[in-house]
Amino acid sequence: MGELMSGRHPIGGPFTLADPSGQRVALADFKGKFVLLYFGYASCPDVCPTDLAVIAQALRELGPAAAGVQPLFVTLDPQRDSPAVLREYTAAFDPRFIALTGTEDEVRRVATDFKVFFEKVDLPGTKTYARWHKAVVEYYRGEIPPHGAIWMVYYPNIMLEWYPHVLVVSTLIPRSVDRTTNVVEFYYPEDIVHFERELVEAERAAYMETAIEDDEIAKRMDRGRRALYQRGESEVGPYQSPMEDGMMYFHEYIRRGLAGNP
Repeated sequence: MGELMSGRHPIGGPFTLADPSGQRVALADFKGKFVLLYFGYASCPDVCPTDLAVIAQALRELGPAAAGVQPLFVTLDPQRDSPAVLREYTAAFDPRFIALTGTEDEVRRVATDFKVFFEKVDLPGTKTYARWHKAVVEYYRGEIPPHGAIWMVYYPNIMLEWYPHVLVVSTLIPRSVDRTTNVVEFYYPEDIVHFERELVEAERAAYMETAIEDDEIAKRMDRGRRALYQRGESEVGPYQSPMEDGMMYFHEYIRRGLAGNP
Protein backbone atom coordinates (compact mmCIF):
# COMPACT_ATOMS: atom_id res chain seq x y z
CA MET A 1 0.00 0.00 0.00
CA GLY A 2 2.92 2.34 0.72
CA GLU A 3 4.12 2.13 -2.86
CA LEU A 4 0.56 2.55 -4.13
CA MET A 5 0.09 5.81 -2.23
CA SER A 6 3.68 7.06 -2.55
CA GLY A 7 2.89 9.74 -5.11
CA ARG A 8 5.66 8.52 -7.38
CA HIS A 9 3.24 7.38 -10.06
CA PRO A 10 0.50 9.21 -11.97
CA ILE A 11 -3.14 8.61 -11.08
CA GLY A 12 -5.36 6.88 -13.60
CA GLY A 13 -4.87 5.47 -17.07
CA PRO A 14 -6.76 3.83 -19.91
CA PHE A 15 -8.66 0.65 -19.17
CA THR A 16 -11.21 -1.74 -20.62
CA LEU A 17 -13.66 -3.77 -18.55
CA ALA A 18 -16.97 -5.54 -19.19
CA ASP A 19 -20.49 -4.25 -18.53
CA PRO A 20 -23.26 -6.60 -17.25
CA SER A 21 -24.15 -7.61 -20.82
CA GLY A 22 -20.58 -8.76 -21.43
CA GLN A 23 -19.72 -5.90 -23.78
CA ARG A 24 -16.24 -4.46 -23.37
CA VAL A 25 -16.28 -0.84 -22.25
CA ALA A 26 -13.24 1.42 -22.43
CA LEU A 27 -12.61 4.64 -20.56
CA ALA A 28 -11.90 6.22 -23.95
CA ASP A 29 -15.53 5.55 -24.96
CA PHE A 30 -16.55 8.52 -22.83
CA LYS A 31 -14.18 11.06 -24.32
CA GLY A 32 -15.73 14.53 -24.04
CA LYS A 33 -17.64 13.69 -20.85
CA PHE A 34 -16.86 14.04 -17.18
CA VAL A 35 -16.38 10.50 -15.90
CA LEU A 36 -17.29 9.86 -12.27
CA LEU A 37 -15.45 6.65 -11.43
CA TYR A 38 -16.52 4.82 -8.27
CA PHE A 39 -14.99 1.62 -6.88
CA GLY A 40 -17.09 -0.54 -4.56
CA TYR A 41 -19.02 -3.81 -4.27
CA ALA A 42 -22.68 -4.75 -4.16
CA SER A 43 -22.63 -6.31 -0.67
CA CYS A 44 -21.07 -3.18 0.86
CA PRO A 45 -23.35 -2.48 3.85
CA ASP A 46 -23.19 1.29 4.22
CA VAL A 47 -20.51 3.42 2.54
CA CYS A 48 -21.18 2.36 -1.07
CA PRO A 49 -24.99 2.73 -1.02
CA THR A 50 -24.68 6.08 0.76
CA ASP A 51 -22.19 7.39 -1.81
CA LEU A 52 -24.18 6.09 -4.77
CA ALA A 53 -27.33 7.71 -3.44
CA VAL A 54 -25.47 11.03 -3.18
CA ILE A 55 -24.17 10.67 -6.74
CA ALA A 56 -27.66 9.85 -8.03
CA GLN A 57 -29.08 12.88 -6.27
CA ALA A 58 -26.35 15.08 -7.78
CA LEU A 59 -27.22 13.81 -11.26
CA ARG A 60 -30.89 14.66 -10.72
CA GLU A 61 -30.01 18.14 -9.52
CA LEU A 62 -27.83 18.73 -12.58
CA GLY A 63 -30.86 18.30 -14.80
CA PRO A 64 -30.01 18.43 -18.54
CA ALA A 65 -26.37 19.14 -17.71
CA ALA A 66 -26.08 15.57 -16.37
CA ALA A 67 -25.87 14.41 -19.98
CA GLY A 68 -22.24 15.50 -19.85
CA VAL A 69 -21.47 13.22 -16.88
CA GLN A 70 -21.00 9.46 -17.01
CA PRO A 71 -20.98 7.59 -13.66
CA LEU A 72 -19.13 4.27 -13.68
CA PHE A 73 -19.26 1.67 -10.91
CA VAL A 74 -16.29 -0.71 -10.88
CA THR A 75 -16.78 -3.73 -8.63
CA LEU A 76 -13.92 -4.73 -6.38
CA ASP A 77 -15.54 -8.13 -5.80
CA PRO A 78 -15.91 -9.68 -9.27
CA GLN A 79 -16.27 -13.17 -7.83
CA ARG A 80 -19.52 -12.42 -6.02
CA ASP A 81 -20.82 -9.49 -8.09
CA SER A 82 -22.30 -11.34 -11.05
CA PRO A 83 -23.56 -9.39 -14.09
CA ALA A 84 -27.16 -9.80 -12.88
CA VAL A 85 -26.27 -8.54 -9.39
CA LEU A 86 -24.41 -5.52 -10.77
CA ARG A 87 -27.20 -4.63 -13.19
CA GLU A 88 -29.84 -4.69 -10.48
CA TYR A 89 -27.63 -2.99 -7.88
CA THR A 90 -26.67 0.08 -9.91
CA ALA A 91 -30.13 0.45 -11.50
CA ALA A 92 -31.59 0.79 -8.00
CA PHE A 93 -29.76 4.10 -7.64
CA ASP A 94 -29.89 5.53 -11.16
CA PRO A 95 -30.15 3.89 -14.61
CA ARG A 96 -27.33 6.13 -15.85
CA PHE A 97 -24.77 4.16 -13.83
CA ILE A 98 -22.73 1.73 -15.90
CA ALA A 99 -21.45 -1.19 -13.84
CA LEU A 100 -18.10 -2.67 -14.85
CA THR A 101 -16.39 -5.90 -13.95
CA GLY A 102 -13.60 -8.17 -15.15
CA THR A 103 -11.19 -10.79 -13.95
CA GLU A 104 -9.59 -10.25 -10.56
CA ASP A 105 -6.34 -9.27 -12.27
CA GLU A 106 -8.12 -6.77 -14.53
CA VAL A 107 -9.97 -5.17 -11.64
CA ARG A 108 -6.86 -4.93 -9.49
CA ARG A 109 -4.90 -3.38 -12.34
CA VAL A 110 -7.49 -0.66 -12.81
CA ALA A 111 -7.82 -0.06 -9.07
CA THR A 112 -4.05 0.21 -8.70
CA ASP A 113 -3.82 2.67 -11.59
CA PHE A 114 -6.33 4.90 -9.77
CA LYS A 115 -4.60 4.37 -6.41
CA VAL A 116 -7.49 2.41 -4.89
CA PHE A 117 -6.30 -0.01 -2.21
CA PHE A 118 -8.48 -2.97 -1.30
CA GLU A 119 -8.13 -6.46 0.12
CA LYS A 120 -10.41 -9.27 1.14
CA VAL A 121 -10.55 -10.02 4.84
CA ASP A 122 -12.06 -13.31 5.91
CA LEU A 123 -13.75 -12.60 9.23
CA PRO A 124 -14.12 -15.63 11.47
CA GLY A 125 -17.74 -16.51 12.14
CA THR A 126 -19.09 -17.64 15.47
CA LYS A 127 -21.24 -20.62 16.39
CA THR A 128 -24.00 -18.21 17.40
CA TYR A 129 -24.10 -16.60 13.97
CA ALA A 130 -23.80 -19.98 12.27
CA ARG A 131 -26.90 -21.08 14.17
CA TRP A 132 -28.86 -18.02 12.99
CA HIS A 133 -27.66 -18.47 9.40
CA LYS A 134 -28.74 -22.12 9.49
CA ALA A 135 -32.19 -21.21 10.85
CA VAL A 136 -32.74 -18.58 8.12
CA VAL A 137 -31.59 -20.95 5.35
CA GLU A 138 -33.89 -23.71 6.62
CA TYR A 139 -36.87 -21.35 6.80
CA TYR A 140 -36.31 -20.26 3.20
CA ARG A 141 -35.67 -23.87 2.11
CA GLY A 142 -32.21 -23.07 0.83
CA GLU A 143 -33.22 -19.92 -1.07
CA ILE A 144 -31.63 -16.53 -0.45
CA PRO A 145 -33.90 -14.15 1.56
CA PRO A 146 -35.21 -11.11 -0.33
CA HIS A 147 -32.90 -8.84 1.69
CA GLY A 148 -30.16 -9.05 4.29
CA ALA A 149 -29.77 -6.35 6.92
CA ILE A 150 -31.27 -2.90 6.37
CA TRP A 151 -30.40 -0.23 8.93
CA MET A 152 -31.74 3.26 9.40
CA VAL A 153 -30.91 5.70 12.18
CA TYR A 154 -33.77 8.10 12.80
CA TYR A 155 -32.45 10.92 14.95
CA PRO A 156 -32.34 11.87 17.63
CA ASN A 157 -32.41 8.48 19.33
CA ILE A 158 -34.09 5.69 17.35
CA MET A 159 -32.48 3.00 15.20
CA LEU A 160 -34.40 0.61 12.95
CA GLU A 161 -32.83 -2.69 11.88
CA TRP A 162 -34.70 -4.87 9.40
CA TYR A 163 -33.43 -8.44 9.10
CA PRO A 164 -35.14 -11.40 7.39
CA HIS A 165 -38.48 -11.67 9.22
CA VAL A 166 -37.67 -9.42 12.18
CA LEU A 167 -37.75 -5.68 12.78
CA VAL A 168 -35.57 -4.47 15.65
CA VAL A 169 -36.22 -1.02 17.13
CA SER A 170 -33.60 0.44 19.48
CA THR A 171 -34.48 3.55 21.47
CA LEU A 172 -31.75 5.37 23.39
CA ILE A 173 -32.86 7.22 26.53
CA PRO A 174 -30.19 9.60 27.94
CA ARG A 175 -30.02 9.49 31.74
CA SER A 176 -27.00 11.74 32.35
CA VAL A 177 -23.86 12.94 30.59
CA ASP A 178 -22.42 9.41 30.70
CA ARG A 179 -25.44 7.14 31.26
CA THR A 180 -27.82 5.93 28.55
CA THR A 181 -30.54 3.26 28.57
CA ASN A 182 -31.02 1.29 25.35
CA VAL A 183 -34.52 -0.22 24.96
CA VAL A 184 -34.50 -2.95 22.28
CA GLU A 185 -37.77 -4.28 20.83
CA PHE A 186 -38.15 -7.23 18.46
CA TYR A 187 -41.13 -7.47 16.09
CA TYR A 188 -41.87 -10.72 14.23
CA PRO A 189 -44.67 -11.88 11.91
CA GLU A 190 -47.25 -13.94 13.78
CA ASP A 191 -46.37 -17.22 12.07
CA ILE A 192 -42.69 -16.80 13.02
CA VAL A 193 -43.58 -16.21 16.69
CA HIS A 194 -45.86 -19.26 16.94
CA PHE A 195 -44.17 -21.81 14.68
CA GLU A 196 -40.49 -20.83 14.22
CA ARG A 197 -39.12 -20.57 17.72
CA GLU A 198 -35.65 -21.71 16.66
CA LEU A 199 -35.45 -18.81 14.18
CA VAL A 200 -36.53 -16.35 16.89
CA GLU A 201 -34.11 -17.64 19.51
CA ALA A 202 -31.19 -17.92 17.07
CA GLU A 203 -31.74 -14.38 15.80
CA ARG A 204 -31.90 -12.91 19.31
CA ALA A 205 -28.76 -14.77 20.38
CA ALA A 206 -26.86 -13.42 17.37
CA TYR A 207 -28.16 -9.92 18.00
CA MET A 208 -27.15 -9.95 21.66
CA GLU A 209 -23.70 -11.25 20.75
CA THR A 210 -23.20 -8.18 18.56
CA ALA A 211 -24.70 -5.97 21.29
CA ILE A 212 -21.76 -6.87 23.55
CA GLU A 213 -19.40 -5.17 21.08
CA ASP A 214 -21.77 -2.22 20.68
CA ASP A 215 -21.98 -1.83 24.45
CA GLU A 216 -18.20 -1.55 24.71
CA ILE A 217 -18.18 1.16 22.04
CA ALA A 218 -20.98 3.01 23.86
CA LYS A 219 -19.08 2.87 27.16
CA ARG A 220 -16.04 4.41 25.50
CA MET A 221 -18.21 7.18 24.04
CA ASP A 222 -19.68 7.77 27.51
CA ARG A 223 -16.18 8.14 28.96
CA GLY A 224 -15.35 10.62 26.20
CA ARG A 225 -18.45 12.69 26.92
CA ARG A 226 -17.63 12.65 30.64
CA ALA A 227 -14.11 13.93 29.90
CA LEU A 228 -15.49 16.75 27.74
CA TYR A 229 -18.03 17.64 30.41
CA GLN A 230 -15.35 17.81 33.10
CA ARG A 231 -13.29 20.15 30.91
CA GLY A 232 -16.31 22.37 30.35
CA GLU A 233 -16.42 21.58 26.62
CA SER A 234 -19.58 20.86 24.67
CA GLU A 235 -20.07 19.14 21.31
CA VAL A 236 -22.89 20.54 19.20
CA GLY A 237 -25.03 17.73 17.83
CA PRO A 238 -26.54 15.50 16.85
CA TYR A 239 -24.61 15.87 13.57
CA GLN A 240 -20.85 16.32 13.36
CA SER A 241 -20.03 18.35 10.25
CA PRO A 242 -18.72 17.71 7.67
CA MET A 243 -18.52 13.92 8.09
CA GLU A 244 -22.23 13.51 8.89
CA ASP A 245 -23.65 16.13 6.52
CA GLY A 246 -24.89 13.39 4.20
CA MET A 247 -26.76 11.77 7.09
CA MET A 248 -28.37 15.10 7.95
CA TYR A 249 -29.72 15.53 4.41
CA PHE A 250 -30.95 11.92 4.39
CA HIS A 251 -32.90 12.40 7.61
CA GLU A 252 -34.42 15.61 6.29
CA TYR A 253 -35.65 13.56 3.31
CA ILE A 254 -37.07 10.88 5.64
CA ARG A 255 -38.88 13.47 7.76
CA ARG A 256 -40.44 15.06 4.66
CA GLY A 257 -41.62 11.65 3.50
CA LEU A 258 -43.15 10.80 6.87
CA ALA A 259 -44.93 14.16 6.84
CA GLY A 260 -46.37 13.35 3.40
CA ASN A 261 -44.21 15.87 1.55
CA PRO A 262 -42.08 14.55 -1.35
